[in-house]
Amino acid sequence: RMDQARTTISKIFNGEPRSYTRFNLTQNMEGDNSHVEMKLSSDMDDEVDRSPKTICGFVIGILFLFIIGYLIGYLSNRNTDKTEIKSNCPVFNEIAPVRAEAVYSLDWSDLRALLKKKLTTLNINTNLREFSSASHQAGSTGDEALANKIMGKFKTFGMSTWTDEHYVKIHEPGSSNNRVLFRGNVVETTEGYLAYSAIKTVQGAALYAHYGRAEDFRRLQDRNIDVNGKVVLVRAGLLSFAEKVANAASLNASAVLIYPDPVNYSIKEDTALFGHVHLGTGDPYTPGFPSFNHTQFPPAQSSGLPSIPAQTITIKQATAIMRCSCDCHSLLLTVAVTDTLITYSDIITVEVNNVLIQKKIHNVFGVIKGYMDADRYIVIGAQRDAWGPGYARSTVGTSLLVELARTITDMIKNDGFKPKRSIVFASWSAGEFGSVGATEWLEGYLTSLNMKMFSYISLDEVISGFDSFKATASPLLYELLESTMKQVMYHKCSLLSPYVSPRESLFRHILLGSGSHTLAALVDHLEAIKGGHESADIDQFKNQFALATWTIQGCANALAGEVWDMDNEI
Repeated sequence: RMDQARTTISKIFNGEPRSYTRFNLTQNMEGDNSHVEMKLSSDMDDEVDRSPKTICGFVIGILFLFIIGYLIGYLSNRNTDKTEIKSNCPVFNEIAPVRAEAVYSLDWSDLRALLKKKLTTLNINTNLREFSSASHQAGSTGDEALANKIMGKFKTFGMSTWTDEHYVKIHEPGSSNNRVLFRGNVVETTEGYLAYSAIKTVQGAALYAHYGRAEDFRRLQDRNIDVNGKVVLVRAGLLSFAEKVANAASLNASAVLIYPDPVNYSIKEDTALFGHVHLGTGDPYTPGFPSFNHTQFPPAQSSGLPSIPAQTITIKQATAIMRCSCDCHSLLLTVAVTDTLITYSDIITVEVNNVLIQKKIHNVFGVIKGYMDADRYIVIGAQRDAWGPGYARSTVGTSLLVELARTITDMIKNDGFKPKRSIVFASWSAGEFGSVGATEWLEGYLTSLNMKMFSYISLDEVISGFDSFKATASPLLYELLESTMKQVMYHKCSLLSPYVSPRESLFRHILLGSGSHTLAALVDHLEAIKGGHESADIDQFKNQFALATWTIQGCANALAGEVWDMDNEI
């Protein structure tokens, strides 16, 4: 019928219809194939009644139906507008604006008052007693028990908690004690040792080198004193054990002995020193990647591992070695005050028998999730392990970590504090071996942390006695730190040299790091050029100077603003 109507209307207004093709698919009942019948429009004209009366009636009917439908719709719409809606259905004509719930947060003065009120001496003393331990060396049963205790505290506070496990390689004393022989006799043995020292036995004449700094060795060279093959005695302090050993090794010393001078340390003469000599952080046998779940990687080791043995000795042992006609204790004081350089012809034998073992360590975490930017967070961390009791270093930091977690969760529950970003509390293990636990976690989640973690606060050694505040942070935080802590005298401004490999140079900071990329190395090289030393290379110096300059320029560019604001200013 529709085809007929269309054809008829077309004829009325346009005369004869345009030709078109009609397809008719019909099933061939006698076979599987179908056939197609094609009828032209002229063939269908015979099927249409061409009577004018019929055509006129058909058109009038269509118009009549159209008018009736229009009137029905119009009248229905008018009645709806006048009718009062009494149903229980919601009316959407006027929608009230949806307002986001405001996140109430305390201002800084309120937070400071609450922290002062809640962080009491009594609570901190209670934690100190609870977390003190006679032995909690990394990977030991004492370390694991302390980790479980901290985890239980975090759960009690209502925090979300988790742990990660790492299988790391560390040094421990072997069945044969490390020994130092002087004049053929064993100098009194000590339980102290230096992890990651080269394991070997060497000999050499004794040579005193003050603190073992680059300038101390340069002073020796200026006096034509050869360091090659010597057993170097250096005082603890001013720089890390690893840097002292690296400086001595660079001049082909045979070994390094490190002792605490009584001028710097108020300790007993037989107190043992512990430490590590890896010039880097993390597990030195998985440099650049995490030590997760016995993950198999090609054998590798950090370039920061020393090539010479190193051992700590006590004040009593140092006195025996440095004994002369004057009073032993006075000798040490004289050396400390006058910076006297002393050499000995007596041979010292250094025997290091540490063993490399693999241990499982646990990092413990608790998080207070932010109320607005939960995927952005601050991390507050503290070292948990120690060589012995470790009261001043690990126990105090751990106690403050737990107390801060308790205080902040209490402020959220009872005082209306709602942190905008998440706060992660972390208890690290194997910190004494070079921040191993923290570094392995960072290496395992570097991509995520690089995008989401914007600040880290360390509670390690918070009672070390310094009267100034030292901060290392991203450039965006320096303005805040500077306005808050006026003691900060200079910026360190994410000054990491991009021109050295993090595997080859683990401390890439040009001010605080070590290696040829640092400003200190530039100064040393310049002095060597001025002094006409054979090691001096003017072309190499120019290259080092250019790279250091561009590192500083890159930091300046980062602080200057967006790239579109620095047109032609690089």
